[in-house]
Amino acid sequence: MTYRPRCVRPVSLAAAAALAVVGVLAGPAQAATSTRLQLDFDNGESAATGSTVRDDSGYGNNGVVQAEYGGALKIVEGVSGTRGVRFPAPCKTEPCPNAMIKISDSSALDPGTASFEWGASIKLSLSETSDGANVLQKGLYNQNGGQWKLQVDGDPGHPSCILSGTLSDGTFKRTKVRSTVTVADGSWHQVTCRRTSGSVSILVDGVTRGSASAAPVKVSSSAPVTIGAKAVKPKNNDQFFGVLDNVFMRLT
Repeated sequence: MTYRPRCVRPVSLAAAAALAVVGVLAGPAQAATSTRLQLDFDNGESAATGSTVRDDSGYGNNGVVQAEYGGALKIVEGVSGTRGVRFPAPCKTEPCPNAMIKISDSSALDPGTASFEWGASIKLSLSETSDGANVLQKGLYNQNGGQWKLQVDGDPGHPSCILSGTLSDGTFKRTKVRSTVTVADGSWHQVTCRRTSGSVSILVDGVTRGSASAAPVKVSSSAPVTIGAKAVKPKNNDQFFGVLDNVFMRLT
């Protein structure tokens, strides 16, 4: 299984030009300059409630762990033996344990009309699926300013990408693309949502598993980014129950 390389610090323009001359600029160095959020959980994070999760993008979009009703996050083995974070176990009796990572609003996380992608490495079993499991999002459904979101909703664990925003005439548009394959098999999968000038697509382990044409909406809101849930509250918080690693958002 192939995963994207972890974020590195942007190179200077002079260094980038030198690399281009020898033909090695492709991929990592170029992507690093556009990465706006990169959570790898490899900086000694405890994942305790109230603690900080470091953003390695260079933009300072650090997260804070929030939890309620006995919920908690736990550092566990991540992709390729690194570190990931486990979310609360499934629960059928409310109030259920809630936990998530919250990142304050930042203009760096508003793509506007630019092409961009967002996603995470996901490890999820079939027993950990639910009718609403939010992996990564900025903005809520029909919220002013739009939304970008990755979720794994319902059985049998097919992830989906949602993008909404406004056209230049003020018209609100929403696009949802669902993967044709499940990720709820207990193995690691990288899931990427991608917006280009005319489409939204979802990739699982680097393979496109769904795509739809989409108007070039502007996505820019004052909403925070939330990871693993949309909020910590008694009901309908869309809690994710599996393990996450390599959470990212980047312009392309």
